[in-house]
Amino acid sequence: LFNGIQGDYYRLENSVSAFSVTSNGDPILARPFENVSLLANDALIVAMPNFVDPNTMQMFDLEGNITIKATSDVQSAGASFRRLVWMESNDCFDGFWRLNFIGGYRYFELKDSLTIVDTEFPSGGFFANGTSFSHVDQFTTENEFHGGEIGMLFTYQKRRFSLDLRAKIALGNMRRVLETAGVRNVFDPVTMITTTTPGGLLARPTNIGRNSTSGTVQRPPE
Repeated sequence: LFNGIQGDYYRLENSVSAFSVTSNGDPILARPFENVSLLANDALIVAMPNFVDPNTMQMFDLEGNITIKATSDVQSAGASFRRLVWMESNDCFDGFWRLNFIGGYRYFELKDSLTIVDTEFPSGGFFANGTSFSHVDQFTTENEFHGGEIGMLFTYQKRRFSLDLRAKIALGNMRRVLETAGVRNVFDPVTMITTTTPGGLLARPTNIGRNSTSGTVQRPPE
């Protein structure tokens, strides 16, 4: 064909990765993080025997668990016009070479999410039996690209054998969105009330919310 119109769409099945660990205190279970107030490495203790609270200096045992879930979703679509710019046949090899120009539109979307939940169950000290603490951190990102796409398609065909070499590049606008959410839950078994406050371990009140940016980017050749 000297000229043609083509379209494509693909989507990778939603990928989910999960991890969970529980400890009764042995082994010690903790969540490491960088403490920006102290400008040093720190850790939230989730499970540990004879744990001493640095604020109250009370000693108690800690049991706990950590659950992590990550998801990823990718999809892309495009429509392009193809025009033949060069073709040559070879009767000796019973084959031909063909070069096509490709130009059109490209859409690409990538979504990722990460959720981390830790729960601590203290026993002893001044805690009532059944008390629990938990932190929930959730991060969601979305990258959406819209742009023009140009490239070349080289084809060699000999009888039933065919070889295609394609090179394309896209230039357009990328919209980036980051959503951060986090809470801390405290369950009191005496009153049977769960108190929820904004801010987990990594998602703090200072960075919770939705941030969006956009700008011109170049999608790598493929």
